[in-house]
Amino acid sequence: MPDLILIDGGRGQLNSALAALSELGVEETSICSLAKREEEIYTPGLPEPLRLGRDDAGLRLLQEIRDEAHRFAVSRHRARRSARTLHSRLDELGGVGPRRRKLLIQTFGSPQGVKEASLEDLQKALGPSVGKRIFTQLHEEAPAGSPAEGVVV
Repeated sequence: MPDLILIDGGRGQLNSALAALSELGVEETSICSLAKREEEIYTPGLPEPLRLGRDDAGLRLLQEIRDEAHRFAVSRHRARRSARTLHSRLDELGGVGPRRRKLLIQTFGSPQGVKEASLEDLQKALGPSVGKRIFTQLHEEAPAGSPAEGVVV
């Protein structure tokens, strides 16, 4: 267990954390919270928050810890969100870049709509040769082990 648990927030967040720790049977660990606006430090034993000077080394340390936790959480969230971004068969098609992909989605509504589009509809949207090439790519079997195998359309 850590020597100190630092909560981002005021008295309410501290009380919620105390309740959660109590449910887990963790009540011996020191805990405090740091409220952002006034940079007040709340502790379970004191009714009023501690107010340290803006240049106090202890306050600066708590602020750096909080800010680093925020930076870490935000970058992790962005990475997870990016990893969850849908990948479709359209990303594997030769001759389809961002503009054509956007046009296809706008025209047919979804990657599945593009796959279900007729040759004539694709040619109407993209021109005769590009439409035929895309239609052919969408309807040929992906070889086993190719990047398109198992990709959601």
